[in-house]
Amino acid sequence: MDRPPGYAPFRQTLETVGDHQLPVVRRGPVGTPGEPLVVFAQPLFEELNRCRRLTADIGDALAALGIESACPDLPRTGNHADGRPFDMEIAVAALNAFLAAQTDRRLLVLSLRGGALLVPPDEPHLAIAPVRRGERLLTDLKRTQQVGDAERTGGAAKTETKTRWAAGEAVHLAGYVVTAATARALSAARLNQSIGADDEIAATIPPVWRQADPVRARDAARRIAALAQARLS
Repeated sequence: MDRPPGYAPFRQTLETVGDHQLPVVRRGPVGTPGEPLVVFAQPLFEELNRCRRLTADIGDALAALGIESACPDLPRTGNHADGRPFDMEIAVAALNAFLAAQTDRRLLVLSLRGGALLVPPDEPHLAIAPVRRGERLLTDLKRTQQVGDAERTGGAAKTETKTRWAAGEAVHLAGYVVTAATARALSAARLNQSIGADDEIAATIPPVWRQADPVRARDAARRIAALAQARLS
């Protein structure tokens, strides 16, 4: 790809927003007030890791168009080696604080998959292959857990999530701690009806969020970047 003046391939920062210090990957020219900025709302749970390469490719394609992007790692959304549970309220608050800190920039939030559920309704937003109902993510986690349990035991296995959540218990699903409050929040989460997904692009993206190994989708990344550029014009 041709690189515009000021292009920087990769800048990783630790930015204080609200009560959080967020690791942020920035690509493209260093923006100034009035210049556009695309902020990624990444997928949730394991889909976040599986989409990192696609996110990087989209950021690279945006940079080639002279557009800066910022990809914050929101708290309580991806890896939780410390055992802390996913927390939708914390993630939404952190994204709100990050967006509010980008003063005097023309913002566009670009979400992938479950990240669309975190975006405030009043933010300009391009949703790619969004999860429209949060309960779908819970279903995916439960299925992954059941497959793992069956492999370990050699037979059918079922995790009694509803009963345990009803009792206020946290449940470990596919490596994540899902509390009763999280289950309620995800079950109630819906994609904002004012947000339109780009179905044509979504249909041509390889389902990298389902792949165990990273998959490149550079052509799709370029189309998404061009669509973002059009939205910012």
